[in-house]
This record gives sequence, structure tokens and C-alpha cells, in this order.
Amino acid sequence: MVVCVQQPMFTEMFGASYRYSGAGVGYQVASVIGGGFTPFIAAALVTFSGGSWHSVAIYLTGGCLLSALTAMLMKKNPHP
Repeated sequence: MVVCVQQPMFTEMFGASYRYSGAGVGYQVASVIGGGFTPFIAAALVTFSGGSWHSVAIYLTGGCLLSALTAMLMKKNPHP
């Protein structure tokens, strides 16, 4: 579902000469940050909160809000 929206979005974000590099670097950096560190952060939050999952839920909610804010602030590339 997410991939259906990502590809047209990346196409509109970058000009033709930088489109492939911009989309690739952006996608991979986000994968490393989001997928690489999140399990460690979630485990640490559960440990520090005494086994409660509420801190992880708050962390994920913050990530969702940050994603929504970023999506709202993105602008279309004026030069395709």
C-alpha cells in the first residue's frame, strides 16, 4: 500500500537528472534509520518503563506525527 504512493511522490520530488539518486538515497537512509534503530529504541523504552508498552506506543505515535508533518510540508518539484 505504501509503495503505491511512494513512487509517484518520489517522481514529483526530484528533477529528472537527480530522480533516481534522490529517490534511492532517500529511501535507503529512511530504511536504515526507521528499520535499523527502532527495535533497539523500543526495547530500551520497554526496559526503562518497567515492561510497559505505553512508551513504545507514544514513540510510534510521535513517528507517525512526524511523517504526517513531513508529508504535508513536501512541495512538488517545479522542474520535472
